[in-house]
Amino acid sequence: MRLIRAWGLGVSGCAVGAVWIQRAPGGDVAVIYLEADDLSAALSMLGTSAEPFDRWFRDHVRRTHGIALEQGLTTPELVLDFDINRT
Repeated sequence: MRLIRAWGLGVSGCAVGAVWIQRAPGGDVAVIYLEADDLSAALSMLGTSAEPFDRWFRDHVRRTHGIALEQGLTTPELVLDFDINRT
């Protein structure tokens, strides 16, 4: 929890987050997973937050992937939600 607070993720409204690097023939891709009660609001906050981690994350995403989170980001469309333990 201390790490999450230090990163500022709780401030941006994200309750759960994980990042993987997927090696691919065309170059590495960051796979980012976030959970929030209101994902659209959390992405908006992440794009405008002055928290140190949020600023670093925005800058890193812009430099690495050319995506400017501060310009807004469409909420992703869920296309598969699989849990073998869920009935």
